[in-house]
Amino acid sequence: MESSELEPIAARFTVSLKPSPDAEAHRLLNGVPLPVVVLAADRRVLMQNTAAHAAPNLFACFGMSYGRIVRFTANATEPFDHVFVRALNGTATNAVVTVESQRRQSLWRISLGPIARAVAQPDAAVVMLIDPPAEPHGTLAALQRLFGFTAAEARVFALLLDDCRPREIAEQLRLSITTVRSHLTALFAKTGTRRQSELVALGWSVA
Repeated sequence: MESSELEPIAARFTVSLKPSPDAEAHRLLNGVPLPVVVLAADRRVLMQNTAAHAAPNLFACFGMSYGRIVRFTANATEPFDHVFVRALNGTATNAVVTVESQRRQSLWRISLGPIARAVAQPDAAVVMLIDPPAEPHGTLAALQRLFGFTAAEARVFALLLDDCRPREIAEQLRLSITTVRSHLTALFAKTGTRRQSELVALGWSVA
């Protein structure tokens, strides 16, 4: 989910807090298919939706201390401090976090947006959407070992498998489009493919 999509959710969430904070807020959050977590300004976890409660290893990419999120625990496009402060100051933003698990690399998209202070629930400050990695038929780790992808090439390839276009990949990973195209050229050379469609087909065919 893009940062721009957070704004209507955050706005509706703010409105819903006013008349009946608990019931209305939970109803709204549970209508979102992705895991959603509401944070206080001090980073305390205040609320989670049904999808968040059901997601396995939801907080795998976060470092927690006394119920507060303090950092990303894996490589990220930028530190949690930076994206959280931007959201707290009113700007919807996101980060991509690379998590290593059981010799497999996966990408988590974390999007944060501001919540205007409501009298009924003054602690609610930031809404966070967690987009866990899709489960492809083959693993990225297997392809890395087979073709010798670098970590940067693997991140580009994973987003390509997730149906992202080169400009979207550049935006997600905060790279120039020229750098993304260079990584794609390297991926084509290493896999013997010539087009993005062939590269994606190869990724989904590895068991």
